[in-house]
Amino acid sequence: MKVIITGGAGFIGGHAVKHFVEHGDNVLNIDKLTYASNKDLLDISDFVQLDICDREHLVAEIRNFNPDFLVHFAAETHVDNSINSSKEFVRTNVEGVLSVLDACKSTGVKLCHVSTDEVYGPANDRPYTEEDKLDPKNPYSATKAAGDMMIQAYRNTYNLQYLTVRPSNNYGPKQHNEKFIPKLLDCIKNKKKFPLYGSGNQEREWTFVVDTASCIRNLLLSKNTSWNSVYNISSNISFTNLETAHLVVQTFNKIFDVCIDVKDVLQPAQDRPGHDKKYWISTDKLKSVLEFQYTSFHEGLEKTVLSYVK
Repeated sequence: MKVIITGGAGFIGGHAVKHFVEHGDNVLNIDKLTYASNKDLLDISDFVQLDICDREHLVAEIRNFNPDFLVHFAAETHVDNSINSSKEFVRTNVEGVLSVLDACKSTGVKLCHVSTDEVYGPANDRPYTEEDKLDPKNPYSATKAAGDMMIQAYRNTYNLQYLTVRPSNNYGPKQHNEKFIPKLLDCIKNKKKFPLYGSGNQEREWTFVVDTASCIRNLLLSKNTSWNSVYNISSNISFTNLETAHLVVQTFNKIFDVCIDVKDVLQPAQDRPGHDKKYWISTDKLKSVLEFQYTSFHEGLEKTVLSYVK
């Protein structure tokens, strides 16, 4: 399989590049290389430094490589940054998607777009299915939802072939330390206080990043995948932020035989504006296509902790 991966120097995209290459695929990694990029894996596949908004050059790279699929990971993803300023989020997550869509339309390549569970907004008494309306509540998720809607519009208008996946919170090695788990590990390692927003009772589903990469690859290859549709991806393993913090500290203590008290690490902080209380998505549609065993949170967290303290 020949695949172009945009954002392949990012967190999930980087793990996808590694996973696809390890399974024998020919991969072209296209990445702008921003502040959050990881350059460790750039030599394991073909690589081109390119801004996805540069439509002309993107089309040229697609025509030259002639892939079976383009998997679009490239995005601005940190909610706090989007609250401080949403300009780059609109450029990358909306204008960037438009550029990728025009490139796919021009070349005829099939698009797999990586979105987020946050486009549904906060959940209440049931998990969101792929048919539920989008109701984003922060600038980041609003730009991702706009990209999702633009893809559906291109399908309707230009008959573009697409697949959209909406993963839950991902975690694992090589994640930028602005995110929850690596930031907490950085605070533990450097004896700093970790700012816990509000009461810490916000609930999130956690999926090990390699599992997300594997599910995406399997969807591309499966004859049972319904194209021109959406698939949620999640382990459905859910914890509050406070529970997650306790588990991270416990895992750190176990691995390094220390006795850090979580109370000495956490520091109450003013809650984030418009902080969604709970994300919860159904994966019944994905299960109808794939039989998949997700990594347990215990196993995934141990691998994550080990990678961040080396």
